[in-house]
Parts: sequence; structure tokens; C-alpha cells
Amino acid sequence: MRTWWIAVIVLQLFGPSVNKKNKEGAELYDEGKLDEALVAYTQAQEESPDASEIQYNIANVHYRKEEVDKALDGYRASQSGSDEVQRRSHFNTGNAFHQGEKFPDAVAAYKEALKIDDQDIEARQNLELSLKKQEEQEQQQDGGGDSGESDENQEDQSQPQNQQDQQQPQDQPQPQDQAMDSSDQGGEAQPQGMTKEEAERILAALAEMEKTEQRKQQQNKKIKASASGKDW
Repeated sequence: MRTWWIAVIVLQLFGPSVNKKNKEGAELYDEGKLDEALVAYTQAQEESPDASEIQYNIANVHYRKEEVDKALDGYRASQSGSDEVQRRSHFNTGNAFHQGEKFPDAVAAYKEALKIDDQDIEARQNLELSLKKQEEQEQQQDGGGDSGESDENQEDQSQPQNQQDQQQPQDQPQPQDQAMDSSDQGGEAQPQGMTKEEAERILAALAEMEKTEQRKQQQNKKIKASASGKDW
């Protein structure tokens, strides 16, 4: 798992008090002092209620406190900010939906992030993961799946108990939850090694996968409808 930590820079765009509280919140957040960070960010927001960067930071605190609904509200509020704020907000919205097993919503959120930056490798990886989990979920709903020991074995293989505290499980999205201020334009967070053409091919392939899945769902609905037909 790779997480980018971008240093908070005090700017003159906000007043000095707002910058100070935002920086204080970021430091507390990094130290894991989430309640204290929330207080500092809230004080900054009181003086600058329309600052999308602060709304995003507050949402991250709620996300780490597992207050998902509050986090989602904050991410939605911050999506009126700069492109970079919007990208991160959509990305972390996707993470929240993925962890709640709302995979179609996660897919939609990651796509919004990729519309802003089609070379965001983490968003692409998480999108692929959510599409895979969505397909697995739909297969279980359609066929019921096998229960019992086979499911337990599969779960053990995907999340080894002796490794959970050491690394990010392979079926969980990678986070982008660093604190922001208005100086963050994403420069340090830009992935390297992928051309625009490669990113476009990946997005096209994912779009085709979705179309195929939609066609399959429509066929299944038709089959179910014909099988449950009644004589009138």
C-alpha cells in the first residue's frame, strides 16, 4: 500500500488563523489524534465555511473514525472545490462505498475521479477491484453461491489472519486520505509511467466490461420473466 503525505503549506489565501488551525488539524490527524484534529478543522471551517479543502479534511477525519455517513456528506460538500479536491473527494467516496460493499456506487465514484485525472493509477486499480467485487456479488445474488466450508476457505485465502496487521488486504481499496490546503494541486501525487493512450485503453476496456455485464443482466431478467410467466 502506498499513501502520499503532502506537507501543509500556509498560504495567504485564507486568513492566518484559518491556516494555523488547518495546519494544526493536519498535524493532529497525522498523529492519529482524530478528535483533536476535528476540533481544529472545525474551528478553521467556522472562519472559512466555504473552503473545500477544510471540508475535505473534516471528511477524512470522519472516515477514519468510521463515521461513514458524515464522511460522505463532507466529500459531497467538498466536490465544489478545485479539480484536485474533487478528484480526492470522489476517490475517497469510492473507498467508503467499497468498504460498505456498495460496489456500483464505488465504481461510479472512481470513474468520476478518473474523469478528472485519467492517469490516476490508484483510482484505476480500485475501479478494477470494485468491478470485480460487484461481479462476484451479483453472481452470489443470482446463484446463491456455495455456503459452508468452501466460503470460509476462500475468505481465509483472501485475507490471511497472520498478515492483516502487516499489510493492506488485497481486496481493499488503497486510500488517498492526506490532509489538504489550497496549495495542493496534486503535483506530488501524480503517478508516473502511464501514458494517456494507455489510460484511455484501460478506461475503454472497463467500459466494455460494464456493457457486457449490463447485457448479461438484461438477459437474466428476460429468462427469469419467461420462467415465472403465468396463465391469465
